[in-house]
Amino acid sequence: MKLKPVDDTIVICQGHLGATGCRGTQIDIFLANYLAVQIHSAFQQEIERLLENRANHVGDPALREFMISCVNAIFRSTRISEIAGLLSRFGDKYKEMFKNEMQIQPRASTSWDSIVSHRHGIAHGSGNLVFVDEIVDYYNYGHLVLDAFKLSLDATKTP
Repeated sequence: MKLKPVDDTIVICQGHLGATGCRGTQIDIFLANYLAVQIHSAFQQEIERLLENRANHVGDPALREFMISCVNAIFRSTRISEIAGLLSRFGDKYKEMFKNEMQIQPRASTSWDSIVSHRHGIAHGSGNLVFVDEIVDYYNYGHLVLDAFKLSLDATKTP
């Protein structure tokens, strides 16, 4: 599941690099860092949105609010292993379905975790030298994790 705000930011960053001839320079690295943070934020927000949509199927408004507050309290890391753990709180079949999807698409999993690691490095001052094209490549595979998450979350939903 691609995310329009991320796609728009990618177009701007790549357009700037192309127009200025700054590929492979410090500007490229700065833009890649910015892009990694934006992608990570968008991924996290999308997972939270999908969880909130799932909570909307609960008929009891108080239970819905409780579910959302619990997600906000326990969803701290966006690594693949943590997402699988979050899904396991719905039941083992959710986690297993997600893990199976990740086995089908291993590059999605590694790309997602690369974005998470890079964002973490930026936030803690130990970022790697990564260029926009590399971050875009991670995004082009990593976004498939959102599809797997949604598929797993929705698979056993009752009407």
